[in-house]
Amino acid sequence: LTLSTLCVYGFDRDFPDDALAQAEKLPRKVLRDRKRVDLTGLPFVTIDGENARDFDDAICVFREGRGFRLLVSIADVSAYVPWDSPLDLEARRRGTSVYFPDRVVPMFPERLSNDLCSLREGVNRLTVTVDAHLDERGEVKKVSFYPSVIRSRKRLTYRQVQEFLDGKGKMPRGLGRMLRHAEELAVILNEKRVREGSLDFDLPESEIKISLSGRLESILTEERLFSHRIIEEFMLLANVCVARELERRGVPLLFRIHEQPDPLKLKEFITFASLFDPAVKRVRSLDRESLQWILDLIRGKDYEKILNLVMLRSFKLARYSPINVGHFGLAFDTYTHFTSPIRRYPDLVVHRILKHLLGAGEDEEVMRDVFESLDSLAEVLSERERTAEQAERDVVDKLKALFMKERIGEEFQGIVTSIQPFGLFVKIRDYPVEGLVPLWTLPGDSYVPDREGYSLRGAYTGDTITLGQSVKVRVENCDPSKGRIDFLLVEKEG
Repeated sequence: LTLSTLCVYGFDRDFPDDALAQAEKLPRKVLRDRKRVDLTGLPFVTIDGENARDFDDAICVFREGRGFRLLVSIADVSAYVPWDSPLDLEARRRGTSVYFPDRVVPMFPERLSNDLCSLREGVNRLTVTVDAHLDERGEVKKVSFYPSVIRSRKRLTYRQVQEFLDGKGKMPRGLGRMLRHAEELAVILNEKRVREGSLDFDLPESEIKISLSGRLESILTEERLFSHRIIEEFMLLANVCVARELERRGVPLLFRIHEQPDPLKLKEFITFASLFDPAVKRVRSLDRESLQWILDLIRGKDYEKILNLVMLRSFKLARYSPINVGHFGLAFDTYTHFTSPIRRYPDLVVHRILKHLLGAGEDEEVMRDVFESLDSLAEVLSERERTAEQAERDVVDKLKALFMKERIGEEFQGIVTSIQPFGLFVKIRDYPVEGLVPLWTLPGDSYVPDREGYSLRGAYTGDTITLGQSVKVRVENCDPSKGRIDFLLVEKEG
């Protein structure tokens, strides 16, 4: 299923010979460089998923009086990949790594992505560091940027860190206190960000487990841990610090922007959300504060994920641009992507620009070419990101259909999530799976959708089926090649 999707979307597993040859000529270990700040004595750690192998970022946190010192060190990919080299051109063409449940299609060959650039435990690695001093309110009082070399003390997983924070696990000597400081700072940063208008979505992804033999074992909703939030808050801060510094210095930049949403679409969302929870009708303005109030109102409800997704769909897509208009969803006046250069090409572009300003990058002629390319890069890389996301969704949908194919004939409780002219979509409660009840299969009447798409009404009985209504469905048919799941309506409540 994954291989066929790769072909459809034009993602190559194999790298060109010249890119592989360049990768093979790279040094086997990090060489000493007096121009870099030596941070190998600091207790950096990486915190990632269980199966991660490309470690872009490492963190280190200290208490400073009532405040904090946060160091975020990011793999210095540009040290090994010059502009317009074979590796750079191939990474630019790919735009991003693509992550599927059973494999990764990396932006760089494994020689870089999983080895030389990956911040693996116990080995020296070249990095670019954001060194921020913050007060007790999370305000950045001083920040510096510099090329560095680090040695990760420990490769940690989100689960390990969460168990330690919950008092159920242990950490190697010297790391426990640092992780407690990291937890404290992340709480402060998150509260500050939400207070300043950043929208706090809760959209856990599907976790698809595949055995070593390739067998599809289970589909679960990925658990969202506070340890995820620690890394998220620190990466957001690093990205903002870099964006503000480069904008302050007046250099061209590849911004990550999110434009203001269309007020009409927001009004449509408010109407839609009020069908699930009438309290939403109290909303009188269409600002971020009101949207966050809705997100808080629906938290923990059956329809939370549905409304989170519909709200997101009412927004414009975030994208890359050389022109800064701010980031609506995050409520940042300026923002960029800097923290994932192993897997996102825009981050590598930003690294080149920052290192140039630090006097540690490529020459003026090369950077002139980089700056002149920003317009075209923004458009192409935004498109590659969307294509990768669609490919990832398609594979997940196909695997869900394969999983449910073994459950044909079984019945599940669910909730109506969408009404279309051809039928209604139902999300079942037992698994993060959504399927279609075709209109023509509905029993007892001939149903017609209303103009807004909020309900179906029986032409003869006047019976209705509405968005958010609880129903029982039976799995009728599954087509993994198309990612399609068909249900039959068995029973509806209310």
